[in-house]
Amino acid sequence: IFYRPTMAMIGGAPHLYFGTGDREHPLNRAVTDSMYCVIDWKHLDNSISYTSNPITEAKLEDVTLNALQNPSADSATVLAILKRLYSSPSNPYDDDGNFRYGWYIKLDGTDRDSSGDPGEKVLAQPTVFNGEVFYSTYQLKTGVQAGCNPGNLGISRLYRLNYKTGEAVYNYDLTNDLTDGSTPANERASGGDGGERLMRTDRVRTLGEGIPSGIVTLIDASGKVTLLISSSDKVEASGLPDVKLITPVYWMQW
Repeated sequence: IFYRPTMAMIGGAPHLYFGTGDREHPLNRAVTDSMYCVIDWKHLDNSISYTSNPITEAKLEDVTLNALQNPSADSATVLAILKRLYSSPSNPYDDDGNFRYGWYIKLDGTDRDSSGDPGEKVLAQPTVFNGEVFYSTYQLKTGVQAGCNPGNLGISRLYRLNYKTGEAVYNYDLTNDLTDGSTPANERASGGDGGERLMRTDRVRTLGEGIPSGIVTLIDASGKVTLLISSSDKVEASGLPDVKLITPVYWMQW
């Protein structure tokens, strides 16, 4: 972990967002890195001891497959996952008092290729904003132009996720939408009207080449929000038109 976590207070507990990836060895493909959300429940419950009971991946929810937005997932499966994700020391998900300390997503490449494409890593601090978390990642390009061959700058990507569940929040992948305009049986997979579907592949989009930067958030006087991120050859601005953070207030002074 090369960059400090980004912290957001949610429900009175610190949520720490970070990713793994060795910036000194960006071409390393031997390790499967991950994006994490770790909740510090000790902030609300002093009886928790991290010395005798450390947080491990087994105590986090693995949301790599994004089963919550599987179009064919049944309601019982979805509710069971949500119960674990929204569990806490005061709200365990089973009779044994177990609860989750957050979630993680493995960057194993299987969302783009069923056989996997290792080597993707987080090389910048994530950004949390308006109920969403943004991670930028880098991956060495494989195939014909692989390794340290000239011109292989690698691939930069941006993940945009729900900060509580790791779900997709924007319809980046148009190829999985329904052409007949119908809606998925699982409502969490619905991206709105016109057959839009939110699935695993909608969590990420390609920015360009090279190691991407972190994300800078700009808010102008009207309340419009713009996110800036750069890859090797450009700086890109992404607007969030549905966000309204500033409300004008008028008064008369006598």
